Amino acid sequence: MREKIIFESDWLTERYAFDVAARNKMLEQRCLDFFTKKEKLFLLDVGSGTGNNTQYLMQQFPQNQEWILVEQDASLCEKSIAQLQQFAQQNNWQVQQINPQKIQLYIPTSKKEIRIQTLNASLLDIEKLLPLNEIDLITNSAVFDLFTPQQFKQWIQAILKSNTAFYASLNYTGMQFFPSDAYHTEMIQLYEQHMQREQQWGKGMGADCANIMEKTLTEQGATTHSQTSIWQIPQNAETMLYFILHFMDEALHEMPLTKSQTKMLKYWLQEKRTQVSKQELGLEVYHQDIFAYPS
Repeated sequence: MREKIIFESDWLTERYAFDVAARNKMLEQRCLDFFTKKEKLFLLDVGSGTGNNTQYLMQQFPQNQEWILVEQDASLCEKSIAQLQQFAQQNNWQVQQINPQKIQLYIPTSKKEIRIQTLNASLLDIEKLLPLNEIDLITNSAVFDLFTPQQFKQWIQAILKSNTAFYASLNYTGMQFFPSDAYHTEMIQLYEQHMQREQQWGKGMGADCANIMEKTLTEQGATTHSQTSIWQIPQNAETMLYFILHFMDEALHEMPLTKSQTKMLKYWLQEKRTQVSKQELGLEVYHQDIFAYPS
């Protein structure tokens, strides 16, 4: 079955169109307007995966740009360069490969230059590795639900101290299947409990991440704006739905379920996958986008 053959890069590719559609355009425009007077932008994409976030945002900013993509998975660093090269070529942009980790793009229609390089590192280490005071904007997509509140506080303090703006999209807040059933509320609650399970570095923020992030940013004196962003996944988006059910299946089997919950989970997943195969299941996944900058 398709849901059993899942690779991270395939998931990131599949979700790209849903990410783009979900982004809150009002908040995005606020971010773009903030940099109107800048002729060139220096940007950092943290937890960059295969480069989806950069691929989208580099098209929105009218300025020349220099990007550093920070990703701790070396294979995803390689794939991001390949993906961004391919995207540029498909759009008839000029591409120069400077080295395996760095490319330069030129858009003839707008005469815009974009330099992109990858950095194989943890985003928790960027303060030690990069001159943050030279970065205009640090951005990411769907990253911080894994952070503990304390990790985020320490991380964002370094960002704001460097007078750098911050734009985080798609911070998970919840989900809803359509049609609903007798079990899906409990299944979603268990899934969100898994996000916040105790790990060696503490409990992740999970579905509370947007509220905690906003509160922390405000307490640190940042001017903070946020808006809702929603994945609207229709009944014919079978691959996307299979992915999400797969992730829920993996997560819930790591939880200390009772026998009745284990039996319920097996039945519920089977029922959901059957609905997907018949194009009878839809899903909305709720997020909050956040843009903040030192006051």
